[in-house]
Amino acid sequence: MITPTLRLKLSDFIDKPWEQDVLDELSNVGNEVFQNQFTIYFWYDRNTESIDLSRLSQFLKQRESETNKPQKTIIRPEFFDKQVFFIWYDVIPRSIHENNHIQYSRFSWLYSDPSTGIVEGIKNFKETWEFVSRDPERRPRKQKRNDDESSNHR
Repeated sequence: MITPTLRLKLSDFIDKPWEQDVLDELSNVGNEVFQNQFTIYFWYDRNTESIDLSRLSQFLKQRESETNKPQKTIIRPEFFDKQVFFIWYDVIPRSIHENNHIQYSRFSWLYSDPSTGIVEGIKNFKETWEFVSRDPERRPRKQKRNDDESSNHR
């Protein structure tokens, strides 16, 4: 069984005008799609970005109040790509992806504009999970041909 994990860059949406859009989309994914708990990794770069810890606490409380299902939330003060923290779906800025050789993630959504890219990435995470986790009987399959289409065999 697949245990999905999602990784988002926290500093690209916290205290930004599109923060509520991201929170709404995360709530939709958690409430509509996942029957079991899934893990969300939030990260930021502590060397170049600063996040107020009281604001971070407020953000986490707001997230918990908007989500009906329990979600494991982990906050890391640095970008990480280790086998121990394998990421199933990564919503990542294009510049970070190009500057790092990312080995331990299954799917990635790259964005240049965080105002729209993060929400689109979360929607794609939802679609990808729905496709992967649906019943194998319902997955579309291409018909295999036994002969060449250009042949005159009947």
